[in-house]
Amino acid sequence: MIRIDSLKINKSKNKILSYLGLYTLVFLVVMVLVFMYNFISDKTFIWKADGWEQHYKALLYYSQYLREFFYKLFVEHRIEFNQWDFAIGEGGDVLNTLNYYVIGDPFAFFSFLIPASYMYIYYELMILLRLYLAGLAFSYFTYSTGNFKKMGILTGAITYVFCYWGMLNSLRHPYFLNPMITFPLIILGVEHIIKKKRPYLFIFSVFVAAISNFYFFYMQVLLTVGYVVIRLIYLYKKDIKIILKIICTIALNSILAVLVAAIILMPVLNAFLSDSRFKTSTPFHLVYPIKYYLQMISNYVSEGDSYWLCMGFAIPTLLAVILLFIKPKNRFVKFVFGISFVIMLIPAFGQILNGMSYMCNRWCFAFALLNAYTICLMWDDLINIKVKESFIILVVMVVYMGLCIIIEYARNTKSLTQLMLGLVLLIILIPVFKNENGTPIINKKSKEILILLVAIISIALNSFYKNSVSGEGYIKECVSSDDVGFLLNSNENQALITFLNNSNLDTSFIRYTGSKLDYNSNMLYNLSSSQYYWTLTNQFVSRFRSRLGLTLNTDLPHKYAGYDDRTFLLALSSTMYYVVDITDNVQIPNGFVYIGKYLGYEIYKNVNALPLAYSYDSFVTEDQLGNLNGVELQEVMMNSLIVSNSEGNKLKNIEGIKSVDDKDSLNEFYEKIGLSSESLDFVASPDSKDAIVNDDNITITKAGASVTFTFNGRKNTETYFVINGMDYDYATTYDLYKGKTKYDPNDNYNKEGWDNLEYYEKSAIFSEWLFHKISSSNVELNLVASNGSVKNMRYFTPNYSYYNGEKDFCVNMGYSNDVVNSITITFPKVGIYSFDDIKIMSQETDKVSSYVNKLSEYSLSDITIANDEVSGTLDADSDRLLTFSIPYSRGWEAYIDGVKTSVFEGNLTYMSIYVPKGEHTIKLVYNTPLFKEGKIISIIGIILIIAYIISYERRLKKGKKNVQGS
Repeated sequence: MIRIDSLKINKSKNKILSYLGLYTLVFLVVMVLVFMYNFISDKTFIWKADGWEQHYKALLYYSQYLREFFYKLFVEHRIEFNQWDFAIGEGGDVLNTLNYYVIGDPFAFFSFLIPASYMYIYYELMILLRLYLAGLAFSYFTYSTGNFKKMGILTGAITYVFCYWGMLNSLRHPYFLNPMITFPLIILGVEHIIKKKRPYLFIFSVFVAAISNFYFFYMQVLLTVGYVVIRLIYLYKKDIKIILKIICTIALNSILAVLVAAIILMPVLNAFLSDSRFKTSTPFHLVYPIKYYLQMISNYVSEGDSYWLCMGFAIPTLLAVILLFIKPKNRFVKFVFGISFVIMLIPAFGQILNGMSYMCNRWCFAFALLNAYTICLMWDDLINIKVKESFIILVVMVVYMGLCIIIEYARNTKSLTQLMLGLVLLIILIPVFKNENGTPIINKKSKEILILLVAIISIALNSFYKNSVSGEGYIKECVSSDDVGFLLNSNENQALITFLNNSNLDTSFIRYTGSKLDYNSNMLYNLSSSQYYWTLTNQFVSRFRSRLGLTLNTDLPHKYAGYDDRTFLLALSSTMYYVVDITDNVQIPNGFVYIGKYLGYEIYKNVNALPLAYSYDSFVTEDQLGNLNGVELQEVMMNSLIVSNSEGNKLKNIEGIKSVDDKDSLNEFYEKIGLSSESLDFVASPDSKDAIVNDDNITITKAGASVTFTFNGRKNTETYFVINGMDYDYATTYDLYKGKTKYDPNDNYNKEGWDNLEYYEKSAIFSEWLFHKISSSNVELNLVASNGSVKNMRYFTPNYSYYNGEKDFCVNMGYSNDVVNSITITFPKVGIYSFDDIKIMSQETDKVSSYVNKLSEYSLSDITIANDEVSGTLDADSDRLLTFSIPYSRGWEAYIDGVKTSVFEGNLTYMSIYVPKGEHTIKLVYNTPLFKEGKIISIIGIILIIAYIISYERRLKKGKKNVQGS
């Protein structure tokens, strides 16, 4: 008996090893076919946008972060790691910022072993490893859930791994591949629990998903819950008792996994719920644009996506899915397909899966799993396909091809090529060609190999159309291997570091800004910067930027680019340097003096930069500021600290701090400080008949039309274009001809004009209207002042994926010694640009020196910046409101002479504390919110899991003994 069992085990091992060898070989072949365009063109897998600006830099930072941790642990014998870093923008939480990218990701962990110069190779290898493991996870899932053929599983695995989701994100967002590994294992874990097997796979998979990335963990939780409900109802119908028992078991194991992950999950969840983007209400939509539904047709079999619906499955998948619905069996899988299609068709479901945010289908990695599983499920039916079934599939595919030919947005060479390949495969599989003895000419083994080869060819075609120069040429968006080192070492940070080192200056705290900065590279140089681009944002920083009307001149609201060169804000933020490429012709902000040229960059020093901590003797509450715009607010901040209403009520009881009690005294306060901001009278003149200026809107009937605002400016001031309550009502040319009069008040597009158009012109105009060919989600205005200053102002409509609700803008047209007397605005799209109010304002920023001298008179001295600590001494002859130009976070605690004191939000974004007069030692200490609590819960979770495993195994052994005894 023992020998027989041993032979079975060896046979099973050999079977597994045989599959692993074959899978590895096929994976390597397909991997080369998919990524050969990168290899041939010497392009890395690093996308020039998010890949370079976020993922790769996060990996470099994390590797150094881990090296420092292990050095302290093994050399200095102490456990210490930074929870806060001033080099994350102007300062940010390390865990909360980088969990989305690297912290918690098992693949990023070993980066500490890799030298920075070879990190791009490690980056690529980790992507390939993710893909490889995704295929193994799929294979394990299918081996464990059904009696499937080896070649079917192999074809399904390759189809799953190299679907368009896997192909695209390999060169865009590497960690988007992680759920392709964890989700099949989570679902398999559910099946184990249903079948009363050990739940350890489920617990482990949920734990890994929870620590790797909260965003996709949330998505996988909802998908798993949906699967469990559908699966249990299908299996047990109305047996509520069994259903509830299994649900409770799954819930218990889920809780255990989440408890262990709490050390990472709790702080990140807290940061996610506090994020400004999460708090912005996004409108729910009943339907997608028509274009989305039409593109779905071709995108099922070819590369391409809309609203992140990435399919692009190898063509045998289509045959398998059609066959699935022809056959009467497998009702459960059909039902799951039906649910999936409903989720695809109704955007509200995508929004729910996307964290109640914008319309998106990033859950489609699960749909890829379903389609690849269908290949395995229908494998034998494909191999043994009947003539009648072949005919039905043929008809469906011909109709499919007809739709791809007829419908404009489904018509493309790539989908038609895939469908032709599928037809060839189908014809070969039809059992009409037989030998004299009646057996098919092509045997089953040959058919299996043929289907696999067609899947590989189909995948290779998708890569060709996506990545090759003859196709879309997507690899042009990847950084070349030769440029990686150059870009890292030849940016504004290296230039600034070179200057600082040559000047022997203290570099413990340096903050800079500039023009066209390399996003997030400052974190690799330990420099604080006003630019920031990470997924999770500090809600107080976002609110500050919104309230100040800072121009959004990037394509994402959470992508910050400095302070619009505003003199007052640069002083308040302790920005010391301005760095600009010598080839970039930009206007340098007021108060910055030229230092010199270093490595192709010009460096300027801010003579008005405030120290890291400065103090006020008075405050004003947010409510008391009423409707002051951003221009006026920034000057108030130069004179008095802005605090919340609740904090103001506390501070009013302190005699040594001046306060403003009512509107009359507020006006006196404005008069006392002498607000220099002045609203100028202007005349708005359209430059053509295609722009119509009204009291509350500007109507544009031709893209590129402009309006010039003329006014009597003032010398030695910053000039601002201020617009409040902006909105944009998009209109197409068809709307001008056939729509409401409001879109064309001058009747430039009348019936006579429409009748004079040729048929093809009318057709193109109608098609533009029907299919939303021009995006209405955002509009970017171009502003040019008479002093030559050029600025762009981007407005995001509620239809935009990352809509943030911002409607008020203050655009700084720069400081000028001469009079600025006009601003010309060019409108890039047709439509109605409405507003509540427009102002042209000038501000005397030459007063900045006196403001700075007053604020820095009593500032923190002997500043020391250590691990998560800022300390120094304040000696003042009156009570002060000490303000740190550090983004406010609830993780900071303050101590005065060792006694804890409250930290409150100052100037909408910074941290402030009340300090009584006299000499005091000030200390700030940072701890990631909920990290300590999460650590304790994780320890408890580990203990509970150990106890659970011991208890489970004991019950298992006891059950086996009872069976043997009976």
